Amino acid sequence: MNINRGKRLGFIIVVAGFILSACNAIPPLNLVPPQLGFSNLAVSDVGLSNVKFMVTVEATNTNDTDIPLSDTKFELNLMGSSFATGVAKETSLVIPKKGTKTIPIEFTVPTSLLIDTVRKLNVKELSNFTYNLKGSARWGSGPFSIPFERKGDLSALKSLANLLRVFGN
Repeated sequence: MNINRGKRLGFIIVVAGFILSACNAIPPLNLVPPQLGFSNLAVSDVGLSNVKFMVTVEATNTNDTDIPLSDTKFELNLMGSSFATGVAKETSLVIPKKGTKTIPIEFTVPTSLLIDTVRKLNVKELSNFTYNLKGSARWGSGPFSIPFERKGDLSALKSLANLLRVFGN
């Protein structure tokens, strides 16, 4: 009888330990998503099938807790169409509380899609040069995924389109 009671108590302690350790694997309910800014666009590799480029993302955390992330993935849509997929170069990272973290992201674009997009720059209206960056990351090493999204206007593409029009005439 004491052996069964001891086994049950041991089981309860193990389960309680798992529950308590999982608490760190769950994002806080009042978590505010990081603010994202972009800089330093650079082509890193050009191939027949794909073009790879690096973008630096500045992630600002306004929360009172660190944001541990892993498995960070991105999808970039340009002018309403899927354009590129990307991953953070660091497989796991922490955005410090009340701080900013620089995150290098490598995007891959099929070469044929890049060529089609450049061709459309001459045809599309300037007001249609928009982007939608969406993605997800896991909270630490836990199973919970945190989605994020940012939309905006690509003024750099407007400048490129104007330049292409000048050379096209």
